[in-house]
Amino acid sequence: MKTERLILAVAVALVGCGSKESPGVATRGDSSGSISAEAKDSDPGTSDAGTLQREDNSDVAFKGGQEPPVAAQPTSQSQPVTSGAPANAGTIPLAPQVLLQVDNSWPRPPVDSGQLRQSAEQLADELVRRFPDNADAWEVKARIDVLLGQTDAAEAAWRRALKIDANYPYALHGMGKAELLHSNYESAIDYLVRARDAQPDVAEVVHDLSKAYTKSGQVEKAAEVLKAFTEQNADATEAFVLLGAAYQSLKQFGPAKEAYERALDLYPDLPRAQQGLGTVLVRLGDRERARELLAAQRAARSTESTNRSAEELFQDSCRDTSVRYAFAARVLINAGAVPLAIKTLKFAVVLDDENQDAWKLLLDILAANRMWSEAVQAATRLVESDSGNSSYWFTLGNYQVQGMQIGDARKSFRKVIELSPKDAAGYQALVQMNVQTRHDPAATIAFARELIEVRGAAADYELLGQAYAVAAKYEKAKSALQRAIELEPTNERYQQAMRQLQEFLSSR
Repeated sequence: MKTERLILAVAVALVGCGSKESPGVATRGDSSGSISAEAKDSDPGTSDAGTLQREDNSDVAFKGGQEPPVAAQPTSQSQPVTSGAPANAGTIPLAPQVLLQVDNSWPRPPVDSGQLRQSAEQLADELVRRFPDNADAWEVKARIDVLLGQTDAAEAAWRRALKIDANYPYALHGMGKAELLHSNYESAIDYLVRARDAQPDVAEVVHDLSKAYTKSGQVEKAAEVLKAFTEQNADATEAFVLLGAAYQSLKQFGPAKEAYERALDLYPDLPRAQQGLGTVLVRLGDRERARELLAAQRAARSTESTNRSAEELFQDSCRDTSVRYAFAARVLINAGAVPLAIKTLKFAVVLDDENQDAWKLLLDILAANRMWSEAVQAATRLVESDSGNSSYWFTLGNYQVQGMQIGDARKSFRKVIELSPKDAAGYQALVQMNVQTRHDPAATIAFARELIEVRGAAADYELLGQAYAVAAKYEKAKSALQRAIELEPTNERYQQAMRQLQEFLSSR
């Protein structure tokens, strides 16, 4: 009994050394209003649902009645898909006491374009049927209509959205593109200027506005709009190409040359920029360089595949539809239709298992509603899509911990270490969990020492101290904690843990 109390006392002394924050599933703040206030199709946010962003181990022990914390996020790998849902996801409704009635099954992928078209049409019709006064719902329908080649229906959907919200930026952009297609340039400019004013950083709006100005003969206006945009967005490759073309039309070959060169700095093998710069160089008398650029441009075009198979075209359609499904899911989330949003997101990732936006949003919804078994199921499918991605395994391990599938989580974190042996996150997660469960103390100490070799942060030495304490090696625990204090001498939690440990050892 005394030994057991000793282990508990040392573990408690060491737990809590570090940040005052406690881990947990992040919930969204209120983001009332239209999702159009945010970025367009895929703007992942930075919430921490399902991950622990800090290096300390302050909540490492399982405590009675509390959920187990999740492990630290990988640092050297791509971020786990649970690192956050899109910022425009709105408030994700939580149901910690009343379980959501969600269909746990997964849809089958469509076998042909006919099935794909039918499912997309059904989703669009369902959205506007449920939410006829929601501008976002009509925007989703418009996007699906465009994808299906139903431009008249898309235009009608945008008009309906603008009746609901006269300044709805997506519909303004959509109507601008429609009017541009109809050669109604002045009307297109009116819509696109309003869309640009609502979303000044959306590149596609600026591109379309410059095209409308150019088509209407106002090339100077087009150049002015593009120049202003590139001054604020130095990596806007397409805008530089369009700016070069505008200056070229105005016979301002010097500025045109600069714009095309800037585009090629960003995208060295971009054929349109090569062709544009080559043509401008001819006018400037630099024929030798022009010949080289035009030859490179022709060579690049000759290697492009112009005959795409039906399967490739179908996969492109699946990817495009997946993007629209993810957008539709955000509308459903904002409207509180979480079960349908989950179903829609499952279809999105079935259509395109590389749609990171859809994966993030799906896993974040499941985590926010504490649907751990469903989250594990989804994360397992994510791992199956790319079993060599350590971040995916880490994501799976996080949800297995939350779902109390400790043995499986241990395997997942070992896989993280196998795939990314120089990444501290896998070691930290595994050591934390082993300390919490008092599993294999010798192996836990070995992993903790490897963690120190990989990173060597103060929190890592503190975690090594916990591993030693669980193994009843108290003097070594004291030495490890002393090293943590040396690295972070102002950390009061470490100081307090050391005092408690010393008091305990002196009372033995």
